[in-house]
Amino acid sequence: MTVTFDGETFDIGGNFSSNTFTAPVDGIYLFGAHLDFDNLDKSSTQILLRIVQVRGASTFITHLDQKDPNEYASDLEHFGLNGSTLMSLAANDEISLAVYQSGGAAISDIGASTRFWGTMIN
Repeated sequence: MTVTFDGETFDIGGNFSSNTFTAPVDGIYLFGAHLDFDNLDKSSTQILLRIVQVRGASTFITHLDQKDPNEYASDLEHFGLNGSTLMSLAANDEISLAVYQSGGAAISDIGASTRFWGTMIN
């Protein structure tokens, strides 16, 4: 599932739209995220925070964080995943944030503290 956002704090260059960042030029980029969950089902066996990169017809997935919620005694009212990564992008590569849950019920909501950021470093 692609994580959606209600707004942006800032977007220098206007490269983020419809929950997708589009690389304006080739380069090395640093991306990071904090994904805040409300009401995570403890019976799920895996929850993954991912960055999805689309280059032409190819899709690449980078895992930022992974947890096993069934290690807890009850459903989690608040739960977070965090991570960052360096990525080599070509101009027009598209980047989005995604979450994957294996098992359990789909009762989770993405919390208001969720953040996604990136910057070109070289």
